Amino acid sequence: DGNPDVMLEYYSGGAHCCTTYYFIELPKTGPVAIRDVDTGNAGMAPIGKAPAGGLRFATADNAWAYWNISFAGSPMPEVILEFRNGIASPNFDLMKKPAPSMPVLRRKAAAARKNISNAPYTGEFGEFDDAFWSEMIDLIFTGHEDLAWTYFDMVWPKAKPGKEKFLADFKNVLAGSYYAERGVH
Repeated sequence: DGNPDVMLEYYSGGAHCCTTYYFIELPKTGPVAIRDVDTGNAGMAPIGKAPAGGLRFATADNAWAYWNISFAGSPMPEVILEFRNGIASPNFDLMKKPAPSMPVLRRKAAAARKNISNAPYTGEFGEFDDAFWSEMIDLIFTGHEDLAWTYFDMVWPKAKPGKEKFLADFKNVLAGSYYAERGVH
């Protein structure tokens, strides 16, 4: 709109969390707080200009932090944001990537399946040594949701009980993502 904006970063000092970015407009009449974006465990960095004006930012989705695995192993998919109608919204077109080939997906699934025990999935923390669902998230966030479910079917060991519960739990986390409210899933 022709008025300069300032972005301020606030970090609460909490372990693995609590970063908020405040955007303040600086018109000639004086500063006006216009919006804030809570990025939780992730930072947010400008990556370029949007054609319609304003900046684009890269951040990460924190929805899977500590879900079934340690924080260090938690998937945090990249999200590209730009402001639309005053709301930091994902730009899914910019997040799209080419789909992996089926042979590549099968190789990844076979490798991931080797790291999954046949013990029943109960939803308790620490049941997995590797976040195989990172690939599922990446496929969803890059425009290939159908392949994410195919990959899941290829990864899950046939002898492992709890497949439906895992999938329901995964979808609940996906639906609870900050970006789900803004049209990602």
